[in-house]
Amino acid sequence: MTSAVDLIRPTTRRQFLELARGLKKATIEACWQDGGFLPVALDNPPSTERAALFASYSAGVDWTDAQHVERALGVFEALLREKKADDERYPHAAGNWRVGVQRALGQDGYELTERLQIVRIGGWRPEHATSDVESYKLAVRLLVGARNQMERLPAPVASLPEERLRDILLVSLNAFFEGESTGETLNGKGKTDILLRIGDRNVMVGECKIWGGTAAFCKAIDQLLGNLGAYDTQTVIPLFIRATDPGGITDRAVGAVKEHQAYASTGSMDSVNRQYEFVLRRGGGEVTLTLVPFALA
Repeated sequence: MTSAVDLIRPTTRRQFLELARGLKKATIEACWQDGGFLPVALDNPPSTERAALFASYSAGVDWTDAQHVERALGVFEALLREKKADDERYPHAAGNWRVGVQRALGQDGYELTERLQIVRIGGWRPEHATSDVESYKLAVRLLVGARNQMERLPAPVASLPEERLRDILLVSLNAFFEGESTGETLNGKGKTDILLRIGDRNVMVGECKIWGGTAAFCKAIDQLLGNLGAYDTQTVIPLFIRATDPGGITDRAVGAVKEHQAYASTGSMDSVNRQYEFVLRRGGGEVTLTLVPFALA
C-alpha cells in the first residue's frame, strides 16, 4: 500500500515560516484563522514566538489532503501580501524573499504570479479567488491606492460630483476584480454606491460621501447600514473632503463614528495609510466599517 505524500514539502513550509518571522503575531494568526485553521500543541516548538505560532497552525494542516493544501496556500498568499505591504511601508528593511519563495514552490509544482497568487505551473485561476476577508482587505487597499493617486493629481477630480468620483473608484476595483464591482446596486433597503460581489456573496458594501458636516456623515452611516443584506458584514465609506483642513475633518469623522449609536469598538487605526477600521453593531451581529478619507481640496 502506497503511503500518502505531502503535496507541499516541509522545506517549502519552512520557507514561509522564515518569512513569517518578520510579521506581527496578530497578522500571522489572522491569516491562518481566515483560512479556517486552528493551532495545535507542539512537542518541540521553534524558539521564537512568531515561528512557534506559525508552526502550531502549520501542524494542524493535513499536507497530504488537496483541500487542506488549497486552503493553506490561500494562507500563504495572505502572508505574502502582508510581507509585501510591510516592504512598502518600510523599504529600508525589505529583502529579496520572492526568489526563495518562487524556487521552493517550483519544487512542488507551483509558481508565484506578479500579484502574489500561488498557482499550478501552467495553470490559472481568477486573481480574486481568495477568502472574503482577504478580498475585502484587497478591495480597501485598492481604494487607498486610488485615493493616493487622486490626491497627487487633484485638479481633474476636485470639482467632480459624488457619482463621478464613485465611478473612478469602480474602475480601480474592477481592474483587479474583473468587473465584479458595481454602482447604484439594489441591496438591502436601497441602492448602495459600491457593491463588490464575488460569486453569489457580497464581499464589500460601500457608501461614498462628500463631507458636509457631522450630521450628514452620520446619516451616511445609517444609510450604509440600511443597505446591508442579512449576511453583509464588510463595509467601507470613501469620504471626499474638499476643505483646507482634511486632517481635522478626518478626526471629526472618526469621532462621529465612535459617537454613533451603532458603534461597538475600534479596530485598526492606520494613520500612515489613512484607513480607519471600526466594528458596528447591527441586529444581533457585527459589521466591519473602514473609513477611507480623500483630501481633494
